Amino acid sequence: MVALALMPIASTVQAQGPCDLRWIPVGSVPGTNNVVNASTVWDSDGAAPRGPLVVIGGDFTMAGNVAALRIATYDPATAQWSPLGSGLNGGSVRALAALPNGDLVAGGYFN
Repeated sequence: MVALALMPIASTVQAQGPCDLRWIPVGSVPGTNNVVNASTVWDSDGAAPRGPLVVIGGDFTMAGNVAALRIATYDPATAQWSPLGSGLNGGSVRALAALPNGDLVAGGYFN
């Protein structure tokens, strides 16, 4: 017969401040200068030669060293940030969805 005893393990958890919601730089991938609220993977041309991009949206105006008004793309193949069009002047991107037909939809608060 084997006896098994479960003992509670106490640990101290210290309260931390609010989470940093920016895209934090990792290795050679630079981050954003303000909050990122949404992200998705988007392949605008399907199985065509260009690969999928990471799209982020939020309250930022810079992604890496590129001016990007609240919406930007990151290409993992080239490790480059790019603005998505002319961005969104005013407001905040709160949601992103990549549709099967290649469209990208952004939701949020806009002027």
